[in-house]
Amino acid sequence: MAGTLGVIDYEITEIRSRSVREQAQGALDSLGLRRAEGRRGGSGSSARTPGDLLLIVGDLSRFARGSGLDRIAAAPPWVSYVLLVRTQQDRRLLGEPDVALQLNERLQVLDLTAAGPSPPSALPDHLRALVERLRPDRVRAARFAPADGVLWLEFGDGVDRAVRWAALSFAPRTGFCPVSAAAREHGHSVLLVDRAGDELTVDSAVLRAEVDATFRDELDHTDAQRRAEAGARLRKVRQARGLSRQDLAARSGIPQETLSRLETGRRDPRPDTLRKLAAGLGIAVAELLEELSVTSVSASAAVGTGDRRRG
Repeated sequence: MAGTLGVIDYEITEIRSRSVREQAQGALDSLGLRRAEGRRGGSGSSARTPGDLLLIVGDLSRFARGSGLDRIAAAPPWVSYVLLVRTQQDRRLLGEPDVALQLNERLQVLDLTAAGPSPPSALPDHLRALVERLRPDRVRAARFAPADGVLWLEFGDGVDRAVRWAALSFAPRTGFCPVSAAAREHGHSVLLVDRAGDELTVDSAVLRAEVDATFRDELDHTDAQRRAEAGARLRKVRQARGLSRQDLAARSGIPQETLSRLETGRRDPRPDTLRKLAAGLGIAVAELLEELSVTSVSASAAVGTGDRRRG
């Protein structure tokens, strides 16, 4: 999803400690982010490419000077902050009500002093988790308005959308009438609940594709590329075993035309097809999946009921 995601820049000049700054830089560089210093500052400049994001990491005490927290709280939605608590001064500020009230999804606190000396992985692990949540196919927040049937979503890159539940392409098939919605941990999906307390889980990427045509087009393009790659791998697996399509069709019970579509990336194998392919190739399904590296996101696969229980 690199094209839709754009680029995530980062700034770490507000980290006073050199060793912590180097630790943060190593973690962010390893995630493919690029340094923003010298190109744009932490003031939330609007000079950016659509889809680009900015992550700013620094000590809480550095940001809290003057009206710093008020300023960053008003930053554009594509700017996110990690406020580090490393010193006693940082901890005192964290205990102030005015500071606590301003914390939100884009102003996150990482307390490196909470459990005494923090392990070396604490900062990198936190930054990796945060960057994951900044993706456009993650949902930061979700809510549902039963009065007008509107689902409101805010995605990881700051984009927010409101859409009528009935207008979503998959909604009629579910037969579900939600009254509330919430983003699940890490934003991978949205949990909807109806009046009876029953639940429905919807993949966040499916929701983004429903409300964002650009994202949907790129998702389709990426999926087409993935199918082509998986098809090429399937062909190599077949050829490595000295089988023609006719041979594999006879051994698996799958028509040659279907095999052709699979190997040329024109369709995805269904679960029963995968089982037949594995049997025809003489390997386990898990081994075949590893060979094909099959991953995809589709509305039919990513919308399902969760544990159905009464509220």
